[in-house]
Amino acid sequence: MDYILLAVLVGDGHLALEYIVDLLQRVILVSPLSAAAGQEYVHAAQQVVAIHTDLTNKISEIKGETHGTLRLGISVQRGMQILPRVLPEFMSRYPHVRVELEEFGSNTLEKMVLDGTCDLALITTTPSNSRLRYQLIENEEILLIAARSTQLARRVPNGTPLHIAQAKEERFISLAVGHSIRTVQDRLFLLSGIQPEILLESHNFEACRRLTLALGAVMLCPDAYVSRVPDLDLSEKLNAYPLLDGDMMRHFYLCCRRDMHFTRYMEDFLLILRQELAQS
Repeated sequence: MDYILLAVLVGDGHLALEYIVDLLQRVILVSPLSAAAGQEYVHAAQQVVAIHTDLTNKISEIKGETHGTLRLGISVQRGMQILPRVLPEFMSRYPHVRVELEEFGSNTLEKMVLDGTCDLALITTTPSNSRLRYQLIENEEILLIAARSTQLARRVPNGTPLHIAQAKEERFISLAVGHSIRTVQDRLFLLSGIQPEILLESHNFEACRRLTLALGAVMLCPDAYVSRVPDLDLSEKLNAYPLLDGDMMRHFYLCCRRDMHFTRYMEDFLLILRQELAQS
């Protein structure tokens, strides 16, 4: 491992990875790896790559250079909403910074930041890991949206606060496991003692929102996706209801490891993001 760290310190990531491969081969020849041992070596390799990336960024900044790689985690839907407004300004300031997108749900992205496969993640979560730094971007409220063809929409006027149990006879469109709003949904169902029909699940938020309308269903949805949508006609065909089942506020954070060097271009990315959201 000393050779690997030396290779990282002199800035030769390829050499470091060669040492890792060689080490893995020698260990496997001596004793076949169990699944757990294999995962440990993969985790070690990810950490070496993360260290190399962090050191490269630090050295670049010391030299006054504006080169580097920003591995940015964001959900597909949030990316559609935010990135077209943020990246043009960011890339005009830093044309030599390569942006690599990792598109997953919040729970998955938080784990990727921890294991070093993602530098920054824009996630909706509750800060819970002491190894991570969470910078609040904005707060949002979870609503229940319903196609106007549903019995709920015919019975309850648009915008009326209600309990999730009032929708127990409706069919739900659901985000898949791994998304923070799915965690909220499962908790609400459990606490309310209801088991509504889940018509289908998807990782694609926009597909869920459109299918809610097309299939005459309901779904949980952050208010940001009701008020900041490019297709207002769709929103005008859906009712939105605040929920009375406890605290329905969510918190949107930029998340990174505490031990990671926060470069100047990362700071500017955060600044541009805040400015753009403040205008909406």
